[in-house]
Amino acid sequence: MTDWMDFSDGLPAVSTAQKSRPFYRDDKLRISSTKGMWESTLFQRPNMPFAQIMVDRIETCADVGSTFRFVDYSILKHEGAQWEWSFEGATPATASTWFSEVTFNTPGTHQVILKITDDRGLIDSDTLEINIGGTLPSIDILFDQENCGDPVSTTAFDNNKSLLISPNPTSGVLNLEYNTISKKNILKVFNPSGKLLLKQALPEPINGKIEQTINISHLPKGAYLLKIEGTDEIRIEKIILL
Repeated sequence: MTDWMDFSDGLPAVSTAQKSRPFYRDDKLRISSTKGMWESTLFQRPNMPFAQIMVDRIETCADVGSTFRFVDYSILKHEGAQWEWSFEGATPATASTWFSEVTFNTPGTHQVILKITDDRGLIDSDTLEINIGGTLPSIDILFDQENCGDPVSTTAFDNNKSLLISPNPTSGVLNLEYNTISKKNILKVFNPSGKLLLKQALPEPINGKIEQTINISHLPKGAYLLKIEGTDEIRIEKIILL
C-alpha cells in the first residue's frame, strides 16, 4: 500500500483508542476506547495462516488419564477453515474441530500435531510435546504433589552461592549452608516427575545463616530437586544420589 486510504468503515468519526487488536478468527480489527468497542473487517489478511497450539499445561506429575484442553490459537480466519489434530497415545487420537479435550493413555512424551487449512487452501502446522510423568524440562517449573500438575512457581529463581550443598553427588548425607533473609524456611525434595518425597522445616537462621544436615539415603539412586521455600525467597538445586 503506497498511499493513505480511508479505513474507517464501522468505526466512530472521532475516538481516542486505548487498544487496537486484530481478531483473526473473525477477520476483524477491534478498537476499544472510553466510548465503547468497535470492529471493522481487516483491510488485508495475512499472506499465510500461522498455526499455533494452545494447551492448559504441557506436563503433569499425575498418572495417565489426566485431561488436557487444546485450543487452536492460530492466525487463522475460522470461516471455511479446517483443523486436523493428531494426539499420540491419547483418546481421542484425532480431532477436526478448533478445540479438543483429550486424555493420554501411557506415561512418557507424546507428540501433538495441529494442521490448519484456511479458506484459500493455504496450510500450516504446529507441533507440541506433552510429558506425562516424565522429567521436568526446566528447573524453574516445579510441581507439587498436593496440587499435581500445577506449577508451584514459574518465576526465575536466584540460584546463587547463598545455598551450598556438599557433598553433591552424595551417598546419602547432605550438608547445607544457606544464607537467607527469611525467618521461616521449608525444605522439600522432589523426584524428576515432580512427586514430593521429603518435606521438613528448617531451623531459624542465626545471623542470617542456616546450617543443616539431611539424610536421603533411603531414596533410590538418581537425580532429585531440592527446594528451600522461605517467606521471602526460594532456592532450588539439583542433587545427585549415588
